[in-house]
Amino acid sequence: MYQFLAGIRAAYMRFNPGMTFGYAYLDDDYTHWYATEIRVGVLSRYFAGLAILISCLGLFGLAAFTAQKRKKEIGIRKVVGASTIRVAYLLSRDFLVLVLVAIGITLATISFQAVKAAMANPAGSLRSE
Repeated sequence: MYQFLAGIRAAYMRFNPGMTFGYAYLDDDYTHWYATEIRVGVLSRYFAGLAILISCLGLFGLAAFTAQKRKKEIGIRKVVGASTIRVAYLLSRDFLVLVLVAIGITLATISFQAVKAAMANPAGSLRSE
């Protein structure tokens, strides 16, 4: 390897006297380019985790606010004989509806894109690459 590089350097100096010979390996360039991609991926994971944490804190705050707001109603239901499971269902029903709607919208969006990709003409995608 080094003999090959020395031969190239000698040929370069013979045809370009006075010029400095510089070289770089292509795999070093690829490593440098992909290092930034890897860094962006790691940062994206951290920010996605932070966004999930913030949204969970918001959901927790909303649930606590709802429970505090309905504190008297919960007390009356408990006195009348409602079970803990029934009270928990009463408080979480509204949130479950919203979560199911969000899961439905997500499923529809993903299904639409999946069907669109599956029905695409393979010749068009192979031609563009």
